[in-house]
Amino acid sequence: AVAPPPGWRADFARRHVQDARVVGLLRSIKQSDARASEVAWSLLLDLGMEVFDEVLRLADAGEEEAENALLGLNQAAVRAEWHELVRRADAPAAGEAAPHVEDGALLLVRFYEEGVETLRTPGAAAAEVSAELDAMAARLDARLPPTRAPVEVVKELAEMMFKSEGFKGNEEDYYAASNSLLDHVLRARTGIPISLSVVFAAVCRRVGVVLDAIGLPGHFLLGIKGSAGIFVDVFHHGTLLDLAQCQAITRSYGIPWSDEMVTPVPVSEVWARQVRNLLNCFQKKGDLAQSIRLQALL
Repeated sequence: AVAPPPGWRADFARRHVQDARVVGLLRSIKQSDARASEVAWSLLLDLGMEVFDEVLRLADAGEEEAENALLGLNQAAVRAEWHELVRRADAPAAGEAAPHVEDGALLLVRFYEEGVETLRTPGAAAAEVSAELDAMAARLDARLPPTRAPVEVVKELAEMMFKSEGFKGNEEDYYAASNSLLDHVLRARTGIPISLSVVFAAVCRRVGVVLDAIGLPGHFLLGIKGSAGIFVDVFHHGTLLDLAQCQAITRSYGIPWSDEMVTPVPVSEVWARQVRNLLNCFQKKGDLAQSIRLQALL
């Protein structure tokens, strides 16, 4: 038999005490005294994901506030991972792998998991997104010759996504929050420029082609590394653009052109832009609670 790790008894006792506190904290959250409720909520979140299973058990048993507590614990955990991911992107330690452009978008998917059944397996929706990106890359790879130039890959993925698989830019309901969440984008085959670009770049990376994020004012494009002056407008079916066309897009918003506008932006800025898009959606709806949650990511 495998011996238990040293200190397991103390850890078991500590976690037992934590679990025992959960019922009392949940009931304190329901109090009419706003200050007591706020303190209880803060104490519960401080316990972290270690009490998640106990809160889930209580939610299954019908305990009031347990479902809200599951959501709060999940979002607090994602916030902590988000800030660590941004730190790794902006100031990686020696030997640390650089995050991929879709990593922040996957955390946003996790941030918006809700409902007892969905939260029963935290991260399941994000895992499904990753699996679909892998599957898309496999389908793309099967369409490509063994030797392929980056521009050929981009053209073939545009053909696959927008003609074969029915993706499109969502111009009818542009400001829906679902346009910014990759699980919804992959399911509905619609999105806004930045979310479709993240999908496009993630699939290209899986077949060996790295694309740059280009954050034009009012629009989002991708740039093909090693192919100076070629840009991809994923929102408009993966159309290839040159520098003059990028200038025209910018000037159409009444903004003077600067060559810095096609300088690749770091992945952390891509993620921040996605959060700001979501924040804009919820502010338009007057959803103060969601807006406050998103501000914590920025």
